Amino acid sequence: MWFQELLKDGEINGIITYQHILSEINRGEIKPLYLFLGEEDYEKKETIERLKDVLFQKRELMELNFITLYGDTTDVRTIINTCETLPILVKKRLVVINRADLLSKEDRDKLGMYVKNTSPTTCLVIQAKSWDASHNLFLNILKRGRVVRFFLPFEREVSSFIVRYLKRFGKGITSDAINLLIENVGRDKANLTKEMEKLLLYRREKSVFEKEDITDLVSKVRLVSIFDLIDLIGEGKIHNALIILNQLLAKEEHPLKILATLTSHLRLIFETCILLNDKKSSTQMEDYLRLRSKKRLNLLIKQARLFSKKNLIKIWKRLLETDLAIKSKDKKLHPLIMELLIIDLCKKDYLSCLEA
Repeated sequence: MWFQELLKDGEINGIITYQHILSEINRGEIKPLYLFLGEEDYEKKETIERLKDVLFQKRELMELNFITLYGDTTDVRTIINTCETLPILVKKRLVVINRADLLSKEDRDKLGMYVKNTSPTTCLVIQAKSWDASHNLFLNILKRGRVVRFFLPFEREVSSFIVRYLKRFGKGITSDAINLLIENVGRDKANLTKEMEKLLLYRREKSVFEKEDITDLVSKVRLVSIFDLIDLIGEGKIHNALIILNQLLAKEEHPLKILATLTSHLRLIFETCILLNDKKSSTQMEDYLRLRSKKRLNLLIKQARLFSKKNLIKIWKRLLETDLAIKSKDKKLHPLIMELLIIDLCKKDYLSCLEA
């Protein structure tokens, strides 16, 4: 969280934020290389749409010069050949590599060498949840392009996003409905947008959406299951935790997405532990954690009491091991890797995070 706060007004070690990159693109400052990192896919998509607007004046030209590739289904030779292809009737092509962190280690290294000297007629965007900051690709893009970190927004910022989005369609929403929407869906703007589209479609006669509309129409998606998973891990209930994990995998949630959400929520729990030990009031904790809902804070406090700070640090190391394993192993092994993680976490003897 502290890193997110520091990045708001500029950059740290060359890493910039969504607001910063949009300002550059709007000024026409297009770099040859971008590395987009983080969990907020909606803002990544918006940034790419803005790049399209600036690079391609006509839609038919965009269709000829915009290519999307995927790290888990594409080899590095195909990526390089695509980047070296000349644009048609425009100055630059736009090539986007999604899930680049799922490239093999060998291909990631080769791509890292390639970005030292890419084609001047291609704008290359590499997207990943995370990337080793000491890797040659990361370092070379820092020198020649931009590394952008997309954070999940704070809950108060999500509330503003919901209001603005619905206002575009002439709709309003009550505070209770906003709180329930965030509670059920989480802070991911892409998931929120899908649920708001359902509201606009099936409750189009309403001018203001209320709590009952959310209850009737909105799906309880990933974050709710993550809450359940955290509870079960803290209580050491291996069997039930594995059921929740397999439900998520059955919904075709990518293991890296599950891992990223788990990591993000555990980070909140760790911060809650620190605030509890510092004897902060509920108001102070809500303000620091940027929460809108007392119910959300109470849930975090409940879950924080299931873990010790010492074991949370051990968990970080185990999460990192899992992240590296998913990125380096065959995807057929991904469910097994995640199951082993959950089993290991449930075996821990978690004590209260409150210090005597």
